[in-house]
Amino acid sequence: MLPNGITVAIVAQDEEDRIGEAIDSARWADEVLVVDGGSRDRTREVAAARGARVVDHPWEGYAAQKNRAAALARHRWVLGLDADERVSPELAAELKAVLARSGGGEASPVAYTVPRRMVYLGRPMRGCGFWPDRRARVFLVGAARWEGDDPHDRLVAAGPVGHLRGELLHFSYRDLSDHLARIDRHSRDWARSAHARGRRAGLGDLLLRPPAFFAWRLLAGRGFLDGWRGVVACGLGATYVLLRFARLRALSEGVEAAPRKATAGGRGPRGEGVG
Repeated sequence: MLPNGITVAIVAQDEEDRIGEAIDSARWADEVLVVDGGSRDRTREVAAARGARVVDHPWEGYAAQKNRAAALARHRWVLGLDADERVSPELAAELKAVLARSGGGEASPVAYTVPRRMVYLGRPMRGCGFWPDRRARVFLVGAARWEGDDPHDRLVAAGPVGHLRGELLHFSYRDLSDHLARIDRHSRDWARSAHARGRRAGLGDLLLRPPAFFAWRLLAGRGFLDGWRGVVACGLGATYVLLRFARLRALSEGVEAAPRKATAGGRGPRGEGVG
């Protein structure tokens, strides 16, 4: 283990068409680790061919799977990367410089946030709430852990958090069909998780939240700067909000399918952003 070495940890399932580019963007790291949750395509083979260390582990949920990956890392620092993300050269250079001078004192950060830039339908986005979309992604093993409800995990650090300027590029959606499929899947996962915690949806959630989301993302979030892509992204984001609460209400009234326990052959991570 290097004193300030870093593992780029990727949790993935059925990502053969994207995992290679994610690994290529992380070749500067001391280790690239891929934890596969039970892919039915060639994700594992592609990852191994690109030089990653591949570990099979049945899918446990987003946060649990990422915590498993952190526990398997061979270095003190971890950068959590999704298969649909790419580390920019600027972020790679900044990370290497920051970790090289990390002293580990009491005031030293135990985690770092990075800005993510969404690339939507072939173009980097400037608005819609997609920028700077800061996420805590770099952390000292043992000083932070992933928490949250599927599919929206978050990294919680037990110490100071620093902020990096280099970008992660986020290729969340392959195309509009993929965006719609993700809305369907993630709204169902969110509703089931919220229902299990006892949350309920009122009529106001259905009437007010979706148009408020659309207006905020398009105007305050400057989605209009992205032209027709901004209108589409904000509109589909509002659709996601509507479906979340519609499904939650349907679960409460017994007209939505009950959740099933995740298995190794179940759905894996397909990115986390849905609008």
